[in-house]
Amino acid sequence: MEDIVLLQAGKPFWKKGLGKAVSSRGASGGISTFWDSTNFELLHEESSMHSLFTKFTHKESDQEVSIFNLYVPNMFNEKNDCWDSLESFLSMHNPRNLIIAGDLTVTLVAEEKKGGTPVRDQAREWVEDIILGWDLLDIKPSNGKFTWSNKRLGPSYITASLDRFMVHSTFLTLGFLASSKILPNCTSDHKPILLELSPEVNLGPIPFRFSPLWIHQEGFQQTVSAS
Repeated sequence: MEDIVLLQAGKPFWKKGLGKAVSSRGASGGISTFWDSTNFELLHEESSMHSLFTKFTHKESDQEVSIFNLYVPNMFNEKNDCWDSLESFLSMHNPRNLIIAGDLTVTLVAEEKKGGTPVRDQAREWVEDIILGWDLLDIKPSNGKFTWSNKRLGPSYITASLDRFMVHSTFLTLGFLASSKILPNCTSDHKPILLELSPEVNLGPIPFRFSPLWIHQEGFQQTVSAS
């Protein structure tokens, strides 16, 4: 499954088919999603100031793919509104084969930031709730962790993992292996990341996967005991 490009605050260069975009606000923002129309058929799209939702049919597999392209703002109130809107949309539409991607402007663990003052962003809890509630997998890049830097030198240098792909677990049951990697950047303070969904070699039953976040879910201990 290939040939979909998600851009944040970038000038698009795409010759393989169609695209949708949300205009920037001044010098920040701006979201674009492009796809190869020979492989994907657009079924539905909705947009807001900070998000672009597209739902496709992948022609070869005849599977629906739902993609949220996000550019989460830095201001607390706007960030809160962005995640609330996303949660409300998911609850209302229950999209199949969901991918949430983009600049989420949050680190989920302390190791995803280097330099600067350690701060626990409240948005971390909002993202963790969505990961748990919608059975998403945070696809870690295979060649590093930091996707953003302030491009300064010396003690003032800060770098962090702000950009990510979160993929619904149904892709595993459909036989896809999800992986991501960080690509070289040019002039932007963000590095692009690439998600690959490739057919998984059949090695037998899908192995058990455990998320530490499950421990904090209400009823977890009772469910484990009953099993």
